[in-house]
Amino acid sequence: SADKLSALALASQGVRITAAEARQVLDVLAFSGDKMEALKLLRDKITDPQNWSVVVGGFLASVDREAALKLAP
Repeated sequence: SADKLSALALASQGVRITAAEARQVLDVLAFSGDKMEALKLLRDKITDPQNWSVVVGGFLASVDREAALKLAP
């Protein structure tokens, strides 16, 4: 939802997170569109981009997984 994404945008300012932590955030969101928006917010904050596959695993549809792969830092 827009409220969760707004809260995420505020809460994520100046923080660094692991891929696993980003996945936990994605898992809280129900809709793939919201997950993709959250991923765009978190992308540059992930400290271990070599574990991007953990993040991609948070998407169920193959089209969403492909889109997430393209966002890899």
